[in-house]
Amino acid sequence: MTAAESQRLFLGLLMCVHDGDEAGFAALLKGVPRSHLTTLLRSMAEGVIGWQLAVEDGQGAARARLAQEALAAAGR
Repeated sequence: MTAAESQRLFLGLLMCVHDGDEAGFAALLKGVPRSHLTTLLRSMAEGVIGWQLAVEDGQGAARARLAQEALAAAGR
């Protein structure tokens, strides 16, 4: 998968998640190798965590643990 294809998949998945489009989400993931999914999910988790930290005040230990858990889960 090229970098451009990965970026298009990433953006497509974000749009499907935002819209609650489960069928679209599943269709986009069909046939994508597990190694690409792991990388993609890690990127999505990092993006969500980065956004969350940017928009909310009070970056505490609980938030850091949540971020670590999300990244660990995305890496499995």
